[in-house]
Amino acid sequence: MEIKYSTHHNWYKDISQPVLENFSKKQRKRISKTLLLLSENHISISMHEIDEVFLNQFLPFYREIIEGKKNPRVMDIRSRLDSNGNKYKQYGLLIKEKDVLIGGTVVMNKKNTCTTAFKAYKHNWLTANLEVGPSLISEYFVTTHALNSNYTKLSHGRDNNPYGQYSSIGLCAYKLSMGYHPVLPKEYEVLTLNTDNVLEPLLVLERPENGQAITLAHFFHDTETLNLYGKVTKYPDQLLVTLHNLEE
Repeated sequence: MEIKYSTHHNWYKDISQPVLENFSKKQRKRISKTLLLLSENHISISMHEIDEVFLNQFLPFYREIIEGKKNPRVMDIRSRLDSNGNKYKQYGLLIKEKDVLIGGTVVMNKKNTCTTAFKAYKHNWLTANLEVGPSLISEYFVTTHALNSNYTKLSHGRDNNPYGQYSSIGLCAYKLSMGYHPVLPKEYEVLTLNTDNVLEPLLVLERPENGQAITLAHFFHDTETLNLYGKVTKYPDQLLVTLHNLEE
C-alpha cells in the first residue's frame, strides 16, 4: 500500500471564554485543583515579552530537554525570533518550582492566531504531588494569554511528518488530547510512503484528497509502542487512526 503525506502540518483549535471550557471535563477538574495548589508548592508562573533574561534561562534548558529525546531536532530559536523582527509580539512563559526551571514556552501573537512556537518541559514536578503536570498546566496559561489578547484561534505550531522519524509519536497524541486538529500548511511537499518498507514504529498523517483538514492517519506499531502511544487512537473526531501491527 502507498500513502501520500505532506512533509509537515500545522495544529489549530478554536478557543473561547471561559478558559477552562477549552479543556475536557476531566482536564478541567484536574487543572482547577492544581491551580489552587501552585502557591503552596512554591510553583511560580511568569509570562512577559521575550528579552535576554528569558532567553538566557530558556535556551540552554530547551536544548537539554530536546537533546534528551529520541530523534532530537533542536531548533535555532534565537535566529527564528530575530527573523520575525517587529512583525508581531513574542512572549515567553516560564514555570519554576522552588526557583528551579521546570519548563517554558515561546508564544507568538500573530495577526489572526496566537501560536505556541516552541516549548520544553520536564515530565514531572520536582517534589510537588499535583494532578496536572508542568506541560499541561502551561496549556492553561497559554490559553489564558491568547484569550486575554482577544484571540479566538490557538495554534500549537508545526510538526514534521511522519512521527517516529522526526519526533515522538507521543507528541501527536498530546496535541490531540488538547483538542488540536492537524491542518495542511500553505506550502508543503507531498511524499509517498510504501508501507512494505516500514520496519520501525511510525505514525504518518495522510494527505487529504480535498481541503486542508487532515483527518486520517496510519500507526505502524509493535506491542511496546502501542502500549506507550495507543492514546493517539482515542480522538477519531479529530484524527481517525488505522492500526498496522508490525509483529504480524
